[in-house]
Amino acid sequence: MPLIQHRAGLSDLAVIQRSNPERYPFLLQSTASGGEAANARYDILFAFPGERLRLSSEGDLAGQHAGQQDDFLTALDHWWQQESVAVAADDTALPFQGGWFLYLAYELAGQIETRLRLPPLPADQPVAEAVRIPAAMINDRLHNETLLLAETKSAALMDKLCADLDSACHSQARTKKYRAITMQPDPASRYLQQTQRVKRYLYEGDVFQVNLSRKWQAKRPQDLDTADLYQRLCEQNPAPFSG
Repeated sequence: MPLIQHRAGLSDLAVIQRSNPERYPFLLQSTASGGEAANARYDILFAFPGERLRLSSEGDLAGQHAGQQDDFLTALDHWWQQESVAVAADDTALPFQGGWFLYLAYELAGQIETRLRLPPLPADQPVAEAVRIPAAMINDRLHNETLLLAETKSAALMDKLCADLDSACHSQARTKKYRAITMQPDPASRYLQQTQRVKRYLYEGDVFQVNLSRKWQAKRPQDLDTADLYQRLCEQNPAPFSG
């Protein structure tokens, strides 16, 4: 069972993440609330990243737990079996109690269904990555509180979590102006041609549903970091990443 401290009120997890992105690399937030059983009521700031398992765009698996083959899911399962612990039936309320942060690109499907022929990802973008995470800060909007959490064997991290949270309470959110982000969409003609093809497939009964999208590429100013970009999205949009 992890160690948990409760603090009254919600905390600005984005400010904490920005203050030390190496210590707090991942932040999951929701604009929804939900009821007692809904995970949407939580925001999670993952802390103190440890070992990693990474599948590159070239198909190479790297990390201490990579094993002999470049099979990400099998290697992750073996790693989980080595570190998994029993959880009591009444000890599963929180959405995270220690474990891993996972990034899984759509292209990982190629390791499950090997017949798929998927376009390659950019060289610097992984297909999948698992990062061991022993601690976290969690906002619970339903109960209006912040929870500090650390796995039992990482109990020493709790003091650092408390210190970082206390320090953030005295921090001011930065405001800074940036040059505009430039956007470049794919040609409209290509999208319209694909739409006509889909309509033909539907008419002929070859398919019943097709997901079709138009690609937009954005170029951000070099001095605009991702934390600032996310803050601006939150300020301007009710749901920053909704399609």
